[in-house]
Amino acid sequence: MKKLLTVTALFTVALFNACGGGSSNPGQGGNGGGQTPSLQSITVGPNAPVITAGGSQQFTATGHYSDSSTQDLTSQVTWSSSAPGVVTISAGGMATSVGPGNATITATKNAISGTATMTVNPAPINLTSIAVSPSTPSIPLGTLQQFVATGSYSDGSTKDISASVLWMSAVPSTASITNKGMVTANAVGSSDISATLGSISGKTTASVNTANVVSMKILPADSSIANGTKQQLAALVTFNDGSTLNVSTAQGVSWTSSDGGVATIGAGNGYAASVAPGTTMITASYGTASASTNLTVNNTTLQSLAVSPGNDLLAPGLTQKFSAIGTFSDGSTQNISSIVTWTSDNNGVATISNNIATVGIATAVGQGAAHIKATYNGGVNGSTVLNVSNATLQSVTVTPNPNPANLIATFEVLQFTATGNFSDGTTAPLTFAATWNSSDSTVANINSSGLATGAAGGSTNITAAFNGVTSAAVPLTVNGSPLVSLAVKCKNTQFAIGTSQPCTAEGTLADSTVRNMTPVVHWTSSDTSVATISNTSGLRGNISGVSAGDTTITAYLNGIVGTNPVSVTNAHLDSIDVTPASNNINLGGTQVFQALGHFDDGTSQNLASEPAYLVQLEGDDRPFVYDVIFVNWTSSDPKVAVINKAGVATSTGLGTASITATLAGASGTTDLTVQ
Repeated sequence: MKKLLTVTALFTVALFNACGGGSSNPGQGGNGGGQTPSLQSITVGPNAPVITAGGSQQFTATGHYSDSSTQDLTSQVTWSSSAPGVVTISAGGMATSVGPGNATITATKNAISGTATMTVNPAPINLTSIAVSPSTPSIPLGTLQQFVATGSYSDGSTKDISASVLWMSAVPSTASITNKGMVTANAVGSSDISATLGSISGKTTASVNTANVVSMKILPADSSIANGTKQQLAALVTFNDGSTLNVSTAQGVSWTSSDGGVATIGAGNGYAASVAPGTTMITASYGTASASTNLTVNNTTLQSLAVSPGNDLLAPGLTQKFSAIGTFSDGSTQNISSIVTWTSDNNGVATISNNIATVGIATAVGQGAAHIKATYNGGVNGSTVLNVSNATLQSVTVTPNPNPANLIATFEVLQFTATGNFSDGTTAPLTFAATWNSSDSTVANINSSGLATGAAGGSTNITAAFNGVTSAAVPLTVNGSPLVSLAVKCKNTQFAIGTSQPCTAEGTLADSTVRNMTPVVHWTSSDTSVATISNTSGLRGNISGVSAGDTTITAYLNGIVGTNPVSVTNAHLDSIDVTPASNNINLGGTQVFQALGHFDDGTSQNLASEPAYLVQLEGDDRPFVYDVIFVNWTSSDPKVAVINKAGVATSTGLGTASITATLAGASGTTDLTVQ
């Protein structure tokens, strides 16, 4: 059997060879006619590949023969590139990109060629780091500093990306920053300033110093309080550019009392508390500047308490701040809201807080009437009625004020107000109680008080929500056209020593529109001995006359400057008119009074202009308002009406009270009747 199998195998091999078999390689051996297959064409693959600069691509060459057979010729052909500046190719068909562009890859053998196109795209240029400059700057308090974000890329290039990054300050109370990288030095200290784009960030540390503080004053000067009461004092510093800032509670301020047996004072807030009758010297220091004033504690006794507002009406869930004004045996009056004991005779209707952070704030609970009482040392007391309805909140209305066009420029601000509409037809202000939202904070952001600030060109929607009810969206458009000029306009270019004038800054944009930039520009006075100007937030532009002479008021924003010369005269105040005259208001109502001063040079000025600054004691929501020109407002009967330092009278009971404004020995009076 083995021999038979061997013979059969040999026969099969011989027969196969005789028929021309034994080779699949064209051109080797013979075919039926004894001719060698010829190369007809070459195909190069892959066709039209796309790669990124820096990459490579393997090409192959396939030969097509006359007998329809194919063969891999990759290693046998000659390779070439039509654009060696774009692609080079090796003898083995490996193409390597050199730069972006297009190239034709050719494979050649025996005068036969095949081609393929190839595209090389530019390599992606990635942001690798961000540098924030200036590096670790020291910024004078109350001034501005522009920061720049420089991006470094993977191709070695750099670019100013300040307008594209997200700017943030770790401590905004020390140094706040806009979305354009402009920092305002708010308080002494330091804060990290960061710029972020995608996942890449850079930062530096900004320090705020007091190098530019040249003087300080304490207000009210040489004041007196009754024994057992307290007094908020304010510290106002003037900088070398003529601007002023309230630093009463700022980081770095230091308050001391020369006689702690007469009165103590909060070291960081200027809140004085009487201890015993006598006089002590109160001193405030900030940087290299300091000031002192006398505080006298009088041995007087409290005679009566007036609680305001009176006869108020609230819906459940709303709150109302109450004040207690004490009248003492020497005829003086004081706001003693924080040292009385507050009570409600019906907590099911309304509660009232004695917590220092919310003292005197009543919360409406349910329908009915509650007597709100203030008691001093367990003895003298005063009260008023708070009525609570059973109304429910139906809707919230949001209104821009005073800009019905709902259009602002970048950096410009617009105040929105929120009003609650209740089921009984009543309305109530909700501006400070509502939760505010901007649908696109990159266009405009809005703070907890409803103040919107333009950030970049575009549109956003503003809403306010309270107790689960959200207002309809109010559109707000921000004009992204850049600011090209500023014009400074002051109410009077000539005014008297000891008085003040408001100035405004009108900004013209590249598209020729004019916007009010008064609250956001930085103000300076060229001669601080003649006049100073306020940069306190929300009150910028109020100038105060110091001595007779000339000075130039300047406003600047993002490198754009506007100026206006003003003169301070030594005119003497002759008389004061209080307006409006002989007013009638309902119990629970208020009335704003103004004082018009007449001077011996024939000029007249409004003496009750915008307040110079507000003192807000930490942990106490009472605003302490001081007028720029320090008009002293008094009410002859606090049981009928009380009046604050801004000239706003609040009714406390039925009757008639005389309202008087006094300044520099001159005074004016009018009557206010509460009915």
